[in-house]
Amino acid sequence: MYDVKKIVNTIKLIPVTPIRISYTLNVLLGRAVLSGIVISMGVLAAKLLGPVWGGIFATFPALTISTVLITYKSNGIEFTKHIMKNILVSITINLGIFAIFVRFGYAIFGIWSGTIIAYLATGIITYFLYSWRKRYI
Repeated sequence: MYDVKKIVNTIKLIPVTPIRISYTLNVLLGRAVLSGIVISMGVLAAKLLGPVWGGIFATFPALTISTVLITYKSNGIEFTKHIMKNILVSITINLGIFAIFVRFGYAIFGIWSGTIIAYLATGIITYFLYSWRKRYI
């Protein structure tokens, strides 16, 4: 398990009581539009630069740009800075692993089986990385 006290001290987050957040329809639509625009840019990159670069732009920036902008808008810069320290490493590793397995899995197994294999492989590798991190870091 995580040592919560160590994590809180490391990233200097102050524990607070969880609150229930209700999102308005405008907020949900705004987030959907923002994410759609970012994903569309990945599709455009695939058209202009080819499928490998399109795949790279469709995974990493699509998730990180949306996450940064939405987190900043809803929680402010300080929260976003603390969250992004950990998320950027996690996103880079996990999406990199997933993208590699998709790249080769689709060619070998097809889209459906390749996707399932990519998810399973990413989950297994992420579990071992998490276990290693928990033990040694």
